[in-house]
Amino acid sequence: MELALELRKLLGDEIIADDPEVLAAHSGDKWFAARQPEVVVFAKSTNDVSKLLQFASREKIPVTARGGGFGYVGGCVPAQGGIALSLMRMNRIKEIGFADAVAIVEPGVFTAELKAAVRAQKLFYPPDPASMKDCTIGGNVATNAGGPRCLKYGVTRNYVIGLEVVLANSDVRARHYLLPSLPPAKPLKQCRRSSRRDSSHLHWRSPIISHWKRRDAMLAK
Repeated sequence: MELALELRKLLGDEIIADDPEVLAAHSGDKWFAARQPEVVVFAKSTNDVSKLLQFASREKIPVTARGGGFGYVGGCVPAQGGIALSLMRMNRIKEIGFADAVAIVEPGVFTAELKAAVRAQKLFYPPDPASMKDCTIGGNVATNAGGPRCLKYGVTRNYVIGLEVVLANSDVRARHYLLPSLPPAKPLKQCRRSSRRDSSHLHWRSPIISHWKRRDAMLAK
């Protein structure tokens, strides 16, 4: 395919796929809607995402970001075809700080892995979506996932105090807030507004997760 060839020249062979099995696997989520993309890009870095969106914006090719594909809202369905941008290979937990109860992670980290990692540090990350073994932090941010514990502890946005995003024009924007200067929902809402305004696809590389309640509530039980 011509698009796949162009992307291989731009990003390299190893992160581009256009074989039928991969395209079919990235055409929908757990909902009933589906549409097959022309090509799938498995980004491994912020630079990959930035270069891809610069190309797609210039060529006016739709891009749909996706994580684990375990949602039921159709958010990762490439409804306009084009490029499916998988963030599953950006799956590092970069830092967990006990002193400030903050974790820095990439969007492809499975939610259950983050919960286990912070518990090993005697901390507690409350959001517990039913698909936490299969869903990712990036997808949780995109859908503001919660789970049964949200009644007591809140949903994903209550634990995001910083985001690094790549806008549709390839600009990389980072916004971080020191505890407890602003409520955690504000940076997420601001980024989502700019996403709609610029028709951009947010790339959640490093959400910073923290508990805004009492410090002792973070201690694992």
